Amino acid sequence: ALSEAKKRRGRIDYFGILGIDVGTILTFSRDNTITCEVVENGQVNFRDEITSLSGSALTITNEMGYEWASVHGAGYWCHQGRTLRDLVSDIDN
Repeated sequence: ALSEAKKRRGRIDYFGILGIDVGTILTFSRDNTITCEVVENGQVNFRDEITSLSGSALTITNEMGYEWASVHGAGYWCHQGRTLRDLVSDIDN
Protein backbone atom coordinates (compact mmCIF):
# COMPACT_ATOMS: atom_id res chain seq x y z
CA ALA A 1 0.00 0.00 0.00
CA LEU A 2 2.83 2.38 0.83
CA SER A 3 4.57 1.79 -2.51
CA GLU A 4 1.35 2.55 -4.35
CA ALA A 5 0.78 5.69 -2.29
CA LYS A 6 4.26 6.95 -3.11
CA LYS A 7 3.74 6.41 -6.84
CA ARG A 8 0.71 8.69 -6.87
CA ARG A 9 1.05 12.41 -6.49
CA GLY A 10 -0.79 14.12 -3.71
CA ARG A 11 -1.72 13.22 -0.20
CA ILE A 12 -0.57 9.97 1.39
CA ASP A 13 -3.38 8.02 3.02
CA TYR A 14 -1.69 7.57 6.40
CA PHE A 15 -4.86 6.26 8.01
CA GLY A 16 -5.39 3.62 5.33
CA ILE A 17 -1.75 2.53 5.25
CA LEU A 18 -1.60 2.24 9.04
CA GLY A 19 -5.10 0.78 9.49
CA ILE A 20 -6.25 3.68 11.66
CA ASP A 21 -10.03 3.70 11.97
CA VAL A 22 -12.46 6.60 11.91
CA GLY A 23 -12.98 7.71 15.50
CA THR A 24 -9.37 7.07 16.56
CA ILE A 25 -7.91 9.81 18.75
CA LEU A 26 -4.47 11.14 17.78
CA THR A 27 -2.24 13.15 20.11
CA PHE A 28 0.05 16.04 19.28
CA SER A 29 3.74 15.16 19.56
CA ARG A 30 4.76 18.27 21.50
CA ASP A 31 1.80 18.25 23.90
CA ASN A 32 -0.15 15.02 24.34
CA THR A 33 -3.08 16.88 25.91
CA ILE A 34 -3.87 18.24 22.42
CA THR A 35 -5.88 15.75 20.42
CA CYS A 36 -7.85 15.31 17.23
CA GLU A 37 -10.20 12.60 16.00
CA VAL A 38 -9.82 10.78 12.70
CA VAL A 39 -12.78 11.29 10.35
CA GLU A 40 -13.33 10.20 6.75
CA ASN A 41 -11.22 10.99 3.68
CA GLY A 42 -7.93 11.53 5.50
CA GLN A 43 -9.32 14.39 7.56
CA VAL A 44 -9.44 15.02 11.30
CA ASN A 45 -11.85 16.76 13.63
CA PHE A 46 -9.79 19.33 15.48
CA ARG A 47 -11.55 21.79 17.79
CA ASP A 48 -14.89 20.92 16.20
CA GLU A 49 -13.60 21.71 12.70
CA ILE A 50 -12.91 19.20 9.95
CA THR A 51 -9.40 19.85 8.68
CA SER A 52 -6.20 18.14 7.58
CA LEU A 53 -3.33 16.79 9.66
CA SER A 54 -1.13 19.60 8.38
CA GLY A 55 -3.70 22.35 8.84
CA SER A 56 -4.34 21.41 12.44
CA ALA A 57 -0.61 20.99 13.20
CA LEU A 58 0.12 24.38 11.66
CA THR A 59 -2.52 26.01 13.87
CA ILE A 60 -0.93 24.50 16.98
CA THR A 61 2.67 25.32 16.06
CA ASN A 62 1.68 28.90 15.26
CA GLU A 63 -0.03 29.14 18.65
CA MET A 64 3.21 27.88 20.20
CA GLY A 65 5.01 30.85 18.67
CA TYR A 66 6.49 29.33 15.54
CA GLU A 67 5.92 31.49 12.47
CA TRP A 68 6.02 28.72 9.91
CA ALA A 69 4.02 28.86 6.70
CA SER A 70 3.51 25.10 6.54
CA VAL A 71 4.24 21.87 8.39
CA HIS A 72 4.07 18.16 7.58
CA GLY A 73 1.19 17.14 9.81
CA ALA A 74 2.11 13.45 9.91
CA GLY A 75 5.31 14.43 11.65
CA TYR A 76 3.36 16.01 14.52
CA TRP A 77 0.34 13.76 15.08
CA CYS A 78 0.87 10.51 17.00
CA HIS A 79 -0.90 7.17 17.17
CA GLN A 80 0.03 4.95 20.10
CA GLY A 81 2.89 7.28 21.04
CA ARG A 82 4.62 7.49 17.64
CA THR A 83 4.22 9.98 14.84
CA LEU A 84 2.34 8.84 11.77
CA ARG A 85 5.43 9.66 9.69
CA ASP A 86 7.60 7.33 11.82
CA LEU A 87 5.00 4.56 11.72
CA VAL A 88 4.83 4.69 7.91
CA SER A 89 8.62 4.86 7.70
CA ASP A 90 8.81 1.61 9.68
CA ILE A 91 6.58 -0.10 7.12
CA ASP A 92 8.78 1.13 4.29
CA ASN A 93 11.95 -0.33 5.85
